[in-house]
Amino acid sequence: MGLAAAVKRAATRATVNQVLGLLDSSDANLLRIVRAIKMVSPLDWYDKGLAKIEDYIEQGHPGIEAVRRAVRVMSKATRRKFVENFVMNVMIEGHHRRFEFYEKEGFGPPTTLLVSPTTVCNLKCYGCYAEGHDVHSTLDFEALDRMIGEAKAVGTSWVQFVGGEPFLVKDLWRIFESHPDVSFNVFTNATLLGDREIDRLAEMGHVAISVSVEGLQMHTDERRGRGIYALATGTIRKLAAKGVSTAFSATYSRANFESVGTGPFFDAMMDAGCVFGWFFPLMPVGSCAVPQLMLTPYQKLQFKDRLAEMRATKPMLFFDFGHDEWLAGGCMAARKLIHVNSQGGVEPCMFTQYAVDNVKGKSFSEVLKSKFFGKLREDERIRKDPRKTCLVTDVPEVFREIVHEEGASTQSGDTLMTAMAPVVDAFARSDKELHRAEKK
Repeated sequence: MGLAAAVKRAATRATVNQVLGLLDSSDANLLRIVRAIKMVSPLDWYDKGLAKIEDYIEQGHPGIEAVRRAVRVMSKATRRKFVENFVMNVMIEGHHRRFEFYEKEGFGPPTTLLVSPTTVCNLKCYGCYAEGHDVHSTLDFEALDRMIGEAKAVGTSWVQFVGGEPFLVKDLWRIFESHPDVSFNVFTNATLLGDREIDRLAEMGHVAISVSVEGLQMHTDERRGRGIYALATGTIRKLAAKGVSTAFSATYSRANFESVGTGPFFDAMMDAGCVFGWFFPLMPVGSCAVPQLMLTPYQKLQFKDRLAEMRATKPMLFFDFGHDEWLAGGCMAARKLIHVNSQGGVEPCMFTQYAVDNVKGKSFSEVLKSKFFGKLREDERIRKDPRKTCLVTDVPEVFREIVHEEGASTQSGDTLMTAMAPVVDAFARSDKELHRAEKK
């Protein structure tokens, strides 16, 4: 790094730290901060986001208090790593690296790398997207280490571990220590995080934790096992008390539709110490899929309205993979994120479980250039409506066509191409009809 670049980085880091330090200031001060950042913003879409923040501050939107909550609970190590790793390495410098790649290759690398380091799990949750995989496969340290190093070199510096249960992989801690400049997030059932592990996470600062629940106690224990809700929320409290960035992760289905994402649910998660949340629709994928648990198109629309109400009334930040991907221009699979399974196969996302390439045989940049991913990035049928672009539930026929053309194979059984095809096709038709009727 040259002297000018180093000075600019230091100035940017100092500005971000100042912003974080002033987040508990008056709304008038916050507005001045946001407007100052807009003056040096490098991207138009950053400006649009900052303009929206201005609106939120002026309206007294709960989202502003949500940001304040998130910063207040951060330990010094977590705050420092948030600035260094997420703001600097993912958002700012990561953008420049991704743009350099774009100028050379004609497309940008994903912002996010999802990795299932293992298919092994100590819980058995019915309808799990990962259930039925090869239950003995685990990525070795060397493959993980090389892949993450190659990914961050092109600007993919946000790595999220899914599973299986990631903390069953002992080498995961070595990965955290080997890449202190990466922002990690781990989706976990929290059963393997004791006081010692929580202390390690607090000391490192660059690993966020997303704890899986199914709503409140009844639904969580019913799907995950007796006592799991108490264990999960107890672990969230311990993580938050140590200053670790902690989120909930909830899969919504017909089984928990009446309670997940409601006011009492958000209140319970905030009380436990969550500062962020993820929502995922239950998908009919994997060899043990349970399509009867999918929300109907009408229920899905109801859930969207419910979360809109919660977003307007609760000081909690969250992202819903069933409705919010339009913010990124539509389905993020093969574009804004990719998924590497426990055998090294590179998939569009964790729900589209088909791969052409493997990280054990190709570099990270090489797998991004595959025709399989290229078609998924460029097919106009997928991008026609950025609010209706999920490869599984919105355009399944397009996804099946590309899978067949490119000879993609699956680790988890071919049900999406066979037994589940009529199910997802019927869902997509009903969903389109519902939205057409709504527009009339």
